[in-house]
Amino acid sequence: MKFTILSLIFCMSMQAGEIKGAFDIKLGSTIKPKAGTPQISLIRLKFYTFVPKKKMPGFEKYALAVTPKSKKVCAIVIIANLMNNAAAEAKKSEIATKLEKKYGTRDDAGDDLYNAIIIKKGARQIYLRVVKSQLRIYYKDTVLIQAALDEARQIERDKLNED
Repeated sequence: MKFTILSLIFCMSMQAGEIKGAFDIKLGSTIKPKAGTPQISLIRLKFYTFVPKKKMPGFEKYALAVTPKSKKVCAIVIIANLMNNAAAEAKKSEIATKLEKKYGTRDDAGDDLYNAIIIKKGARQIYLRVVKSQLRIYYKDTVLIQAALDEARQIERDKLNED
């Protein structure tokens, strides 16, 4: 009986999709952001806005973060402004259900501090969070985010050593 249940769980996890990225942008791909693209800085990561070929209904802002030196995409974020937190939470649950069908079950631990929904596949995550009636969906590669932070620290050290 235990073997059957374990086999079923294994098969279900194998059927779930791999988190590759979003909006035709793959996490880990090398991208050189276009000059003049507006930037948003967040914890030493610079997010560059982009316009996807196919937009998700209700989402107005699209941005991606790249590692400072190697220019690898480490995160993609999309943002929808909704009427209120209740509407944003409802939309978050609706989208999370669709993502769970594609990628598998969410991380039960979640993120209690931010009431986030997290779907994990190895080092890759989809993170859904509501902030002041905004629904934010992050696609991220935690290994590449760490690399981006390490590269940013190295750039800062190099600047200090130049002076």
